Amino acid sequence: MVALLDELIESEEDARRACNAGLAAVTDPVVADTLRAASTAHAERRDALGGLVTALGGSPPRPDECRELLAHGASEVTGWAIEGPMRSVKDAVLATLAAMRSELKARYRAAIDDPMLDASRRAALGQLAP
Repeated sequence: MVALLDELIESEEDARRACNAGLAAVTDPVVADTLRAASTAHAERRDALGGLVTALGGSPPRPDECRELLAHGASEVTGWAIEGPMRSVKDAVLATLAAMRSELKARYRAAIDDPMLDASRRAALGQLAP
Protein backbone atom coordinates (compact mmCIF):
# COMPACT_ATOMS: atom_id res chain seq x y z
CA MET A 1 0.00 0.00 0.00
CA VAL A 2 2.78 2.43 0.93
CA ALA A 3 4.66 1.60 -2.28
CA LEU A 4 1.53 2.35 -4.32
CA LEU A 5 1.14 5.74 -2.64
CA ASP A 6 4.86 6.46 -2.91
CA GLU A 7 4.67 6.02 -6.69
CA LEU A 8 1.84 8.55 -6.83
CA ILE A 9 3.89 10.93 -4.69
CA GLU A 10 6.83 10.59 -7.06
CA SER A 11 4.53 11.05 -10.06
CA GLU A 12 3.08 14.24 -8.55
CA GLU A 13 6.58 15.57 -7.89
CA ASP A 14 7.55 14.72 -11.46
CA ALA A 15 4.45 16.57 -12.70
CA ARG A 16 5.33 19.57 -10.53
CA ARG A 17 8.84 19.61 -11.99
CA ALA A 18 7.42 19.36 -15.52
CA CYS A 19 5.19 22.38 -14.87
CA ASN A 20 8.17 24.32 -13.53
CA ALA A 21 10.25 23.34 -16.57
CA GLY A 22 7.43 24.55 -18.79
CA LEU A 23 7.24 27.75 -16.81
CA ALA A 24 10.91 28.38 -17.49
CA ALA A 25 10.36 27.81 -21.22
CA VAL A 26 7.29 29.90 -22.06
CA THR A 27 6.89 33.64 -22.23
CA ASP A 28 3.08 33.84 -22.49
CA PRO A 29 1.87 35.28 -19.14
CA VAL A 30 -1.47 33.44 -19.26
CA VAL A 31 0.25 30.10 -19.84
CA ALA A 32 2.77 30.95 -17.11
CA ASP A 33 -0.05 31.61 -14.63
CA THR A 34 -1.67 28.29 -15.55
CA LEU A 35 1.63 26.45 -15.09
CA ARG A 36 2.24 28.09 -11.71
CA ALA A 37 -1.23 27.05 -10.52
CA ALA A 38 -0.70 23.50 -11.81
CA SER A 39 2.69 23.28 -10.10
CA THR A 40 1.10 24.32 -6.81
CA ALA A 41 -1.73 21.81 -7.24
CA HIS A 42 0.75 18.98 -7.87
CA ALA A 43 2.74 19.95 -4.77
CA GLU A 44 -0.44 20.02 -2.68
CA ARG A 45 -1.51 16.57 -3.91
CA ARG A 46 2.03 15.25 -3.33
CA ASP A 47 1.88 16.49 0.26
CA ALA A 48 -1.64 15.10 0.82
CA LEU A 49 -0.49 11.70 -0.43
CA GLY A 50 2.45 11.97 1.96
CA GLY A 51 -0.06 12.37 4.77
CA LEU A 52 -1.74 9.13 3.73
CA VAL A 53 1.64 7.35 3.78
CA THR A 54 2.42 8.76 7.23
CA ALA A 55 -0.99 7.61 8.50
CA LEU A 56 -0.04 4.10 7.40
CA GLY A 57 3.18 4.33 9.42
CA GLY A 58 5.39 4.91 6.42
CA SER A 59 7.72 7.70 5.48
CA PRO A 60 6.93 9.41 2.16
CA PRO A 61 9.78 10.23 -0.20
CA ARG A 62 11.07 13.78 0.00
CA PRO A 63 10.94 15.77 -3.25
CA ASP A 64 14.70 15.36 -3.69
CA GLU A 65 14.30 11.57 -3.41
CA CYS A 66 11.64 11.33 -6.12
CA ARG A 67 12.44 9.63 -9.40
CA GLU A 68 11.12 10.73 -12.76
CA LEU A 69 8.34 8.22 -13.38
CA LEU A 70 6.22 9.91 -16.02
CA ALA A 71 7.05 9.35 -19.68
CA HIS A 72 5.94 12.92 -20.31
CA GLY A 73 7.64 14.45 -17.30
CA ALA A 74 10.18 17.15 -16.67
CA SER A 75 12.86 15.73 -19.00
CA GLU A 76 10.55 15.83 -22.00
CA VAL A 77 9.41 19.38 -21.23
CA THR A 78 13.01 20.48 -20.76
CA GLY A 79 13.92 18.85 -24.08
CA TRP A 80 11.25 20.85 -25.87
CA ALA A 81 12.39 24.00 -24.16
CA ILE A 82 15.89 23.41 -25.54
CA GLU A 83 15.01 22.09 -29.00
CA GLY A 84 11.44 22.80 -30.10
CA PRO A 85 12.36 22.31 -33.79
CA MET A 86 9.02 21.78 -35.51
CA ARG A 87 6.57 23.92 -33.63
CA SER A 88 6.62 26.69 -31.13
CA VAL A 89 8.08 25.88 -27.74
CA LYS A 90 4.82 26.99 -26.13
CA ASP A 91 2.78 24.53 -28.22
CA ALA A 92 5.25 21.71 -27.64
CA VAL A 93 5.33 22.33 -23.88
CA LEU A 94 1.54 22.49 -23.68
CA ALA A 95 1.14 19.29 -25.70
CA THR A 96 3.66 17.49 -23.51
CA LEU A 97 1.98 18.69 -20.33
CA ALA A 98 -1.42 17.56 -21.64
CA ALA A 99 0.04 14.09 -22.26
CA MET A 100 1.59 14.19 -18.77
CA ARG A 101 -1.80 15.00 -17.20
CA SER A 102 -3.40 12.07 -19.03
CA GLU A 103 -0.64 9.77 -17.82
CA LEU A 104 -1.02 11.02 -14.25
CA LYS A 105 -4.80 10.49 -14.36
CA ALA A 106 -4.24 6.93 -15.59
CA ARG A 107 -1.87 6.28 -12.68
CA TYR A 108 -4.54 7.48 -10.24
CA ARG A 109 -7.21 5.31 -11.91
CA ALA A 110 -4.94 2.27 -11.64
CA ALA A 111 -4.22 3.02 -7.98
CA ILE A 112 -7.90 3.55 -7.18
CA ASP A 113 -8.73 0.21 -8.83
CA ASP A 114 -6.04 -1.63 -6.85
CA PRO A 115 -7.72 -4.40 -4.82
CA MET A 116 -5.44 -3.68 -1.82
CA LEU A 117 -7.24 -0.37 -1.20
CA ASP A 118 -10.01 -0.26 1.32
CA ALA A 119 -13.05 1.96 0.72
CA SER A 120 -11.76 4.91 2.77
CA ARG A 121 -8.38 5.05 0.98
CA ARG A 122 -10.10 4.57 -2.37
CA ALA A 123 -12.32 7.54 -1.55
CA ALA A 124 -9.32 9.62 -0.41
CA LEU A 125 -7.49 8.92 -3.66
CA GLY A 126 -10.63 9.66 -5.63
CA GLN A 127 -10.81 13.10 -4.02
CA LEU A 128 -7.14 13.80 -4.74
CA ALA A 129 -7.12 12.54 -8.31
CA PRO A 130 -6.62 15.22 -10.95
